[in-house]
Amino acid sequence: MINQAETERLRFVEERDGKDEALAFAKQTMAIYRQAVLNKNHFGSTRTYRQRFIEGYLSF
Repeated sequence: MINQAETERLRFVEERDGKDEALAFAKQTMAIYRQAVLNKNHFGSTRTYRQRFIEGYLSF
């Protein structure tokens, strides 16, 4: 399951800031997406967005 937009964002960060920063960006984004899905008050946990957040998380 590869999310093309996430792949492009990660590639952009790597080209701009280097591999270490890209890895930090990926870890930070994964944590944000995970929290969004688990937090019932966040729109990322709703039926409409939950799958998108999970797919984005898995693409990292």
